Amino acid sequence: TTVSDCSDVISDGTGPYANLLRLGSRLSSTVSGGGSAALAIAAQSPSLYAGVIATPGRIWNPSKFKDLDGLPVYLRIGENDSFRWNKQLPSMVDVLHSAGANVDAALMAGEKHIFELDWENFDAWLEKLQQPLTQ
Repeated sequence: TTVSDCSDVISDGTGPYANLLRLGSRLSSTVSGGGSAALAIAAQSPSLYAGVIATPGRIWNPSKFKDLDGLPVYLRIGENDSFRWNKQLPSMVDVLHSAGANVDAALMAGEKHIFELDWENFDAWLEKLQQPLTQ
């Protein structure tokens, strides 16, 4: 299973995360340049999204990230990213935290730009998203 398969896990409407879909929540999710776009789009209207999944993704324009109001962000970058996005992870996390995002970011050990997702960790992140919706 690769990182590109994560949308299937979320969007089929019948799995363990169907509750997110039924309650009208949106997850902005994609990889590489798309992960960067997912971050930028959610930054424009964070209240429209239950969270952002960028595996990988990067912030192109930090000034666009102002008031994320607790927006959950799942950000993963390969430790050996061929585009060197790994070198920018600490500053991206700082930008997201400063804007008020709830950030779960990590380097994926030994991985390059596109990598296999740690499904157990991702699953735990999605579980946290559902908690406020079901309590």
